[in-house]
Amino acid sequence: MRITASLLALCAVSLVGTIGNYGRTVQAAPVGDRLQKMMEAIQPSFSEALVHLSNLLDLVMNYDETVANGSVDNDVTTSIQTTIRLASDSLNDTVAISDHHLKLYEATLFSLSIDMSGKEKQLFNDHAVLRRLVIEELKWKDEANKLSQVIEELDNKVRDADQRAAHSQARAQKKKKNRWKWITATVFTLGLATPGLVINENDIKKLKRDRDAWQAQAKQQRQLLQVALNNLHNISFRQQATKNSIGRTWTIIESSRAILKERRGQYAILAGLGSQIRNVHTFLNSLNGSVDAIYSQQQLMVLFRPLLDSLNDLVAFLEGNANMIVLIGDRDAVSKIRQHLSHNVSPALGN
Repeated sequence: MRITASLLALCAVSLVGTIGNYGRTVQAAPVGDRLQKMMEAIQPSFSEALVHLSNLLDLVMNYDETVANGSVDNDVTTSIQTTIRLASDSLNDTVAISDHHLKLYEATLFSLSIDMSGKEKQLFNDHAVLRRLVIEELKWKDEANKLSQVIEELDNKVRDADQRAAHSQARAQKKKKNRWKWITATVFTLGLATPGLVINENDIKKLKRDRDAWQAQAKQQRQLLQVALNNLHNISFRQQATKNSIGRTWTIIESSRAILKERRGQYAILAGLGSQIRNVHTFLNSLNGSVDAIYSQQQLMVLFRPLLDSLNDLVAFLEGNANMIVLIGDRDAVSKIRQHLSHNVSPALGN
């Protein structure tokens, strides 16, 4: 039980660290909860199974042959059969619980994968929107430049018309100041001065009409320019919002990838543990009806060899993943199993 507490503590530390790093961007807590619940759920039956397996190895390794009358110790045989059944029942519960939680774990991983795919699609769409906005921005910038050029030309025409009208007006004023000359000219040359004055006034009126028309056109073009500038401002705002969205989405995707990679690694280890447990359970079941026919320890060792090999693989798997799993179950039971496998089983299997 102490080793189980260590396992859960280690898992909790790992999960807290992970959630602390990524919890602000993706919801990692359900996966962490699923892992912890799974470990808590399989701990009782798996710990119990390890105790039974260690007791089973005690019986097998200390099997006392009774060959004087060609019989065997029925009490020992019965104890072996009972222990096999107890270990098998405990592992059967462990396998059922493990399979149930692994399916839930798979569903959570699938949900994370779907969520990340959605974020990747959003990122793709945001990039597409940004490209369209760049094209739209170029179009409105070109339109604004053209309108500005037209407005500048119209303004130049208005200034030129004002200048010409002012010059004409100045000439008219000059003629009015010299009215006495006009009177003299009228007396002696009637009709010569008057047409010049009329023509000058007509020029001024035409210049003013042209100026007013150009001013009206310039005003209209300025309104169109304001529309273009408003569109550019709106595009700039949308571009910034899209860039911000891309940045946030990319951060989420990077975090999701890291979490998903870690969770998949955890799932692979847990699925590997489940596979090792099922192997041991399978070989235990195959021994149920075979122990009655045992007449020697050598025969017993041959019969138990597949189970011993699978137990060796299970313990090696646990030891190889001690950084995450830390030998789930009863520490003393695991130590006894490793001791039997390391010191007793190998020589016996080699005979």
